[in-house]
Amino acid sequence: MYAVEEIKKTSGKSAVVVKRNQKLVGAASVPFIRWMHKYVPTSQLSPEQVAMVNWFEKNRVH
Repeated sequence: MYAVEEIKKTSGKSAVVVKRNQKLVGAASVPFIRWMHKYVPTSQLSPEQVAMVNWFEKNRVH
């Protein structure tokens, strides 16, 4: 199971990290996740990317 969380950078931008068993297994910027959510079919994403897109749907899409 993956744990997904948003981290804020000092520059004011944020990124999303994916952890499995408390180890970092993936990270991406929020704009990149938005792009994946909009344009990439879920079947073409890795499990870590699917976790990020699902996080985006729950936390960012209104």
